[in-house]
Amino acid sequence: MVRTVYPDIDPSQGPERIVTEKTHTADPANAWCMAGFFTFMFGAVVAATVSVTSVGLARDGGRVMGLSSSTAAIVMGAAACFCGWLALKTILGAVRGMPRVTISDRGVMVEGAIGGRRWAEWSSLSGFAVSFLGQKRVPVAVARITGDGVSRNLRGKMEFAVGGALTIAIAALTEELNAGRPPSAGPAAAPPPENPQARLAAERPSGLSIPAIVLIWCALLGQSVWLYFALFRD
Repeated sequence: MVRTVYPDIDPSQGPERIVTEKTHTADPANAWCMAGFFTFMFGAVVAATVSVTSVGLARDGGRVMGLSSSTAAIVMGAAACFCGWLALKTILGAVRGMPRVTISDRGVMVEGAIGGRRWAEWSSLSGFAVSFLGQKRVPVAVARITGDGVSRNLRGKMEFAVGGALTIAIAALTEELNAGRPPSAGPAAAPPPENPQARLAAERPSGLSIPAIVLIWCALLGQSVWLYFALFRD
């Protein structure tokens, strides 16, 4: 028995309760791949910032990439700070096993390395079905939001999506979510329509495939080469 904390829940809904829960964590390979992706990007942008500053000094304040050297250095410095924040968040997330999904007798909580925490109580959710996330071909478990017992970042939204690069396939996670609804929450409303193509994809382990990981790293390498020539072509 463990204590589940819903940080922004309305206190009028009653005191915090002791509930049972089950947590699915991120696939380590995918989590550390994303951490490495943002760390590599941070290093590349820092190197570019130093290069921009050095080129600007060498040219006595001349233009770099169509901008004044000082403006270019400020822009690259801001980008380096942002990439550093992303790298730190994803590294800490990988250490803590994020993204992760917690299923309890009170509701469902999703914690992301970058996206923060989202939760919903069972009484405010319909049943779950497998569908694609927006325009992306990423299968997730989706439920309609039917009440107000949700986190602030879900208020005003129509659906609650649960998924990510987890150690469990989305199809199995969807079945577990539907089976985990306690009788005290009442019968679930009808789930959203299920996408047959998403169901086929959801049978496989979630997360990035090896070709996708290779493609990401190739894109990073190509970006670094382009940035080098953009800086020193003159």
